[in-house]
Amino acid sequence: MTPASPTHFIGIDPGLTGGIALYVPDVVTDSRVWAMPFKGDYVDGGKLVGIFFHGLHPLDTLPVSRRRQVVIELVHSRPRQAGSFNFGLNTGIIHGVLGALNIPFQTVAPQKWKPAMGLQRHPDEEYKANKERSRLVAIKLFPHLANDLKLKKDDGKAEALLLAVYAAHQSMRKDSK
Repeated sequence: MTPASPTHFIGIDPGLTGGIALYVPDVVTDSRVWAMPFKGDYVDGGKLVGIFFHGLHPLDTLPVSRRRQVVIELVHSRPRQAGSFNFGLNTGIIHGVLGALNIPFQTVAPQKWKPAMGLQRHPDEEYKANKERSRLVAIKLFPHLANDLKLKKDDGKAEALLLAVYAAHQSMRKDSK
């Protein structure tokens, strides 16, 4: 007998401007997105010098009785990416918080989930244009979240949401086998 699918799918885009998303397939309008709970100290010129993680608060608000599956985007720094040390540190903190809360998670590379969601990068497409496309797809799929995804900087929340949808589709495929 195959175990029942999780009823909450949580996607996490771990970047500083990333996001956390809750996807509830049986009641889509219960789906939510949150900005990544980081705060930083800034010096003159806008350079980030300190990052403080404020927990995965959305995970704390889920009913304990609901089954959940957490998926985190498997990330690497891009060539010449400024702040790659902080990026890796933030990702490690997220993994550590989930581990401390005893919440199992899986990682999935963008090269795997994005094509499955119709978001593979076109050869001539800029990185930021692909992120914008993710935001627009998320708004189309979740119009009730349009206000939460209205700014260009909300692409991380949008990608977290689409990552959760990807995880749900993968779980349903496994359950049908």
